[in-house]
Amino acid sequence: YAGEIAKHLYSAQAFSEVKRILREGGVVATQAGSSYFYPAEYNYVLGSVRANFRYVSEYWYWIPCFGLNVNFIVASDSYMLKEVVESMDEVLRKRGVSTRFINGRVLDGLLKIGVMYP
Repeated sequence: YAGEIAKHLYSAQAFSEVKRILREGGVVATQAGSSYFYPAEYNYVLGSVRANFRYVSEYWYWIPCFGLNVNFIVASDSYMLKEVVESMDEVLRKRGVSTRFINGRVLDGLLKIGVMYP
């Protein structure tokens, strides 16, 4: 997050509200900063998400225009992300969703790499 001004948006209370309005079977994903360059801030967000959801997955990707690795956290009470990567492409196809980067194979690889800490 972008420092103290945005900290409340990533609090356990904020994710509790997200969970309240999320449909059953829903999934929430958030960009969560960089675990490598900002480990304390990243762990704050990760802890807030974990306090509210049964299944929490995390991965990182290098974003060239940001000049650093960026972590993403995906959470749900219904789905563990690594358990649905095999069916991801079929689900996206059935829903008419096309992507330019992410697919089941890429996501599987990102999840296997894990996140980086200093």
